[in-house]
Parts: sequence; structure tokens; C-alpha cells
Amino acid sequence: MSSAMIRCPHCGHENPPGLAKCLGCGEPLEVEGGAKKAKPSQEVDVFGATHIDVAAPAAGIPKEMVKEPEGVRAAAFLILRSGEHEGRKYRLKQNQVIGRENADIIIRDPRMSRQHASVALLKGKYTITDLGSANHTFVNNTMIHRPTALTHGNKIRLGSTEFEFSTTDEE
Repeated sequence: MSSAMIRCPHCGHENPPGLAKCLGCGEPLEVEGGAKKAKPSQEVDVFGATHIDVAAPAAGIPKEMVKEPEGVRAAAFLILRSGEHEGRKYRLKQNQVIGRENADIIIRDPRMSRQHASVALLKGKYTITDLGSANHTFVNNTMIHRPTALTHGNKIRLGSTEFEFSTTDEE
């Protein structure tokens, strides 16, 4: 990436550098020392040797101060089940986009769309939604056409990349 996108602290929308307000919600973007404060995406290249390990957005915040969304008792993760970085865990937040560019979780898979799918917490349950991707989203080898509830152990395929949805009390 030539310049880091600025993530809105209010809605999570990725904004190009130089904006004072978020394109997604209109709220002011945080300023720290006169410069925009970016929250980088988690990124991994599953087909190459490049591995960019970006600190988690809540890095430095004590675990006891991070409030989980209501209705969720256990942490939820997507675990990478294919490629060079198999086993890598992505802790899920309330709403995340997965894709090969301009996404919260970036996977360098040429068969994955730029913004392939979103995982959202709705009424205490995580759901996955295909975002009109060229190669579709599959849950347990079934192509999905609408938001689909996820349960522990579900297998998710986006492009050539496979994940497992996991809920656990441990990280």
C-alpha cells in the first residue's frame, strides 16, 4: 500500500488520507499531534512470503477494559485453514470486511474479491454475508445468498482461502 487508509473510530469505515471527516458516517477522524491517527488493517499474504503482522486495534488496552458486545460470552475467531499462514487467528469484532484490498482482514488471494464478505455481530450471533464477490462465499461447502449465521466449527471459503469459525473463552 502506498499510503495507509484511515479507519474511522466511530464506524470503522476505511478513509483515504487527508480527510477531516469520515466518508462513512461524517464523524471527525481522530487527530493525534496534528496528524490523522490510522488503525491499520490486519493483513496476511497467503500465497507469498510477505507477512505483515499489524498490531491488534486494541493493543495496549487492558483486556478488562475492553467491553464485549452484549449477548456474546465467548471470543469469536476466524482461523486460517489454508495457505502459508495456516493456523493464524483473527479475533472478530462487531463488523469486519474480509477481502484482498481495503478490508479489515486482508488476504492476498487472487481469487478473493477486494471486499469479498463481511462478518457482523447481529443480535448476539455472528453472521457472514457475501458482498457480491465474483467467486462467492461458501459455508460448509454451500454457497450463501443471504446473511448466514455462523456456529462453532463452520468451514468458510472465500476464493481459494479457507477459514474455520471458532468460539472459545481463550485467545
